[in-house]
Amino acid sequence: LLATFLIQYERLQGVQSSGVLFIFWFLSVLCAIVPFRSKILKASGQDDIPDKLRFTTFYFYFGLILCELILCCFNEKPPLFSNVVTDPNPCPETTAGFLSTVTFWWFTRWADASLCRHRPLVLFF
Repeated sequence: LLATFLIQYERLQGVQSSGVLFIFWFLSVLCAIVPFRSKILKASGQDDIPDKLRFTTFYFYFGLILCELILCCFNEKPPLFSNVVTDPNPCPETTAGFLSTVTFWWFTRWADASLCRHRPLVLFF
């Protein structure tokens, strides 16, 4: 319930990709890996699976949360009901997804440092 309110608050602030959702789906997949592996090992050691319904529903559940994690990595469209001013030529960093922002934090510092030196771009061919 708290995650729902946090996501709605982020959308009202103009955030396109929710870090709360990514962390939730990542932790769900991470916690489901251990039962996934143990069910595979248990099924490979037996000729017949005793509870086929529980076995198939767990794999269906695991597939769904894995798909949700993959879909959460993509960026969403900007929210229509946000009061944030939209710029016709926005900075790519403001519309970047959560995963892109987290994985490229090092590039921003490097690019800012190289641009502050005011060196001309030299092409070597």
